[in-house]
Amino acid sequence: MANLKDLAGLALKRASESFQRGDAAGALDWLGKVPESDRPRELSAEIHYQLGRQEAGRGAWVSADEHFRCATQLVPS
Repeated sequence: MANLKDLAGLALKRASESFQRGDAAGALDWLGKVPESDRPRELSAEIHYQLGRQEAGRGAWVSADEHFRCATQLVPS
């Protein structure tokens, strides 16, 4: 049976693949299955930024702001 590190690696791979396919919501879901200490900050920030753009495009400003806040906290400029 696979250990937790293997499962986290698989979830991280799936998150990256989902993001590359343009499925930021799916990527965030997969990323949530990875321990926070093992999540690549840059990938997490990119996912939140993309979700923020999508939410802003729908006019969901509160949700967009939350995603943008998460992105900038992960990788400050």
